[in-house]
Amino acid sequence: MDRIAYWDKFGQPELVPADGIVFNAWWVDPELAEELEAEVMKMAERFAKGPTTAYANTKALINHSFESENMAAHLSAEHAAFLRCAVKDDFAEGVAAFVEKRRPEFKGD
Repeated sequence: MDRIAYWDKFGQPELVPADGIVFNAWWVDPELAEELEAEVMKMAERFAKGPTTAYANTKALINHSFESENMAAHLSAEHAAFLRCAVKDDFAEGVAAFVEKRRPEFKGD
């Protein structure tokens, strides 16, 4: 059966049977579907191990940028997002890893 790859409502890649209705999708050759699914899972795992609060704030800022009335409003939103991230353990881990020249070990908070 053919499968379709698309981004779900949470922004995560997913493969579904091609007989359903899906928006923002592309056709996947059945022979490549398993390989694609494995790559999609690797990508999802990589994102899950990252600074999830920063990812969420980045996505919100991108969406906000399309609706911002002006640059000042967007910079204000960016400042608020930075403050939300700066109090998280992942922020401290990212800074420490940078200073110590090592890979960060994010906990997803």
